[in-house]
Amino acid sequence: MKPTVFGRAVRSPCISVCRIDDASGLCAGCYRTLEEIAGWGMMSNDQKSLVWEALGRRRVPLVPATPVAPTEAPSQESPAAVESRAGALPLTPPPARSD
Repeated sequence: MKPTVFGRAVRSPCISVCRIDDASGLCAGCYRTLEEIAGWGMMSNDQKSLVWEALGRRRVPLVPATPVAPTEAPSQESPAAVESRAGALPLTPPPARSD
């Protein structure tokens, strides 16, 4: 994907579908990160062109993962027991957002 240049300015890849995908951290419309979106107006044309090059590599469908049906009965172990046995990160959900 190459940037479109009007005169001397590199145009923004924004297509007004502004939604950040939680899994990838990318905008579902333009495939930029929040940092790239926020800094776009302050970037040089060279920096903007580099972002456009990266967008070509990022353009993959941002589709939510499809749940897989379990193949066996759910474990009767408590989440704490599974955590300690597996040495995993806590299974508790993050705190609710207050926005």
